[in-house]
Amino acid sequence: MTEQTAQRPSLEESVLLQELNHRVNNEVAAAVVSLAAASSGNDKLSAMDRHAGFDARDGEHFSSNIDVSSESAGQRKAAKIPPRARILSAAAKLFPEQGIAGVSVEAIAKAAASAKPTLYNHFISKDELVAEYLRESARRLDVCWAEIRRVGSASALVQLGTWLAGMADGLANGWACRLINAAAELREKSHPAQRVIKTYNALQRRRLTRLCRAAGLRKPTMLADALLLLFDGACIMAPSVDRNRLSFRFLLLSEAMIAAHAKAPSARRQVQHP
Repeated sequence: MTEQTAQRPSLEESVLLQELNHRVNNEVAAAVVSLAAASSGNDKLSAMDRHAGFDARDGEHFSSNIDVSSESAGQRKAAKIPPRARILSAAAKLFPEQGIAGVSVEAIAKAAASAKPTLYNHFISKDELVAEYLRESARRLDVCWAEIRRVGSASALVQLGTWLAGMADGLANGWACRLINAAAELREKSHPAQRVIKTYNALQRRRLTRLCRAAGLRKPTMLADALLLLFDGACIMAPSVDRNRLSFRFLLLSEAMIAAHAKAPSARRQVQHP
């Protein structure tokens, strides 16, 4: 199963996914009340204050104006997209479908309505194209963190629920798994994409650890690692199972992990499923 061929959820599953996304955000919001009541009162920083410096401290940004979403050839021609963007868009469509090793430079150039010389004018090798494709994938993942900043006045636990909802959507639709799948496929340690993967994984881990710590959860580093390991494993499983069911289970298990790390027993009870 690929990003493009994932089965659509049934009506029942769609309702369950919507309900769970709603529950994640509402239950963690209720949990923060108990956590705040149980805290010592020393942490007076608002969620906005705690997260305003995320990007400045991270030291690396993945912002981009390039849209790597799949488009039809007619749409690309109508929009007169520059060759470099067309090549990246074609790579973003073909790599998840066929695997990085299974896609030739010729196939990418053809899908981009371009030619090999044009491709090599923008990327010195296929390896460099793969690395840039993964940078664009990382920028797509940053949309989740932009959404977290947008709701920055909310509690850290609600922001954590926003991250979970974004990752669950990316798991169901495949776009959030590109770096993980590439890491599993690329074996050469000297491949330029390896640095992209390692850099973003470290960035994601730092951000998530800070968010778990800001939420007042026990052992925030361990929790962040557990959530990321759960997500990485789900990405590896995704091609061989129903993505929508997998996304649903990812949310359930993640919520259980967060509840287990809540400091206040009352908070743990509030985020547990009946």
